Amino acid sequence: MAHWGAQKSRTNCRKADSGRNPAFYCFFQKYRYYYEYMNIKLAVSIIKEGKQYIAYTPALDLSTCGKSEKQAKKRFEEAVDVFFQELIERGTLENVLADLGWKKIKTQWAPPKIISTDVQKFCVAV
Repeated sequence: MAHWGAQKSRTNCRKADSGRNPAFYCFFQKYRYYYEYMNIKLAVSIIKEGKQYIAYTPALDLSTCGKSEKQAKKRFEEAVDVFFQELIERGTLENVLADLGWKKIKTQWAPPKIISTDVQKFCVAV
């Protein structure tokens, strides 16, 4: 599960009173805005390439790497954080998510569902 928003910058957080899915309204002293925090589930693939571990999600077309699986996962969570912060600050969140195939259901965004993951054999000319 990935959390979006700058977790280190949060202050004055409180659980939402509105009864919606887990959401947190936090004040960002730096930006002087209230942001809504949502828990989202993303399918993340971990791939080993040589000595590096790659964390990738097709839902955001986002990847990062690390020297261990644990480090790749930690860096991926940070990358998701920065990704959403940038979209919010630029005012492009809805456009980018829609372009990536996300659907807005009421007030929440849902990533595209992965139907299957297969290993396929291909014959290609070289």
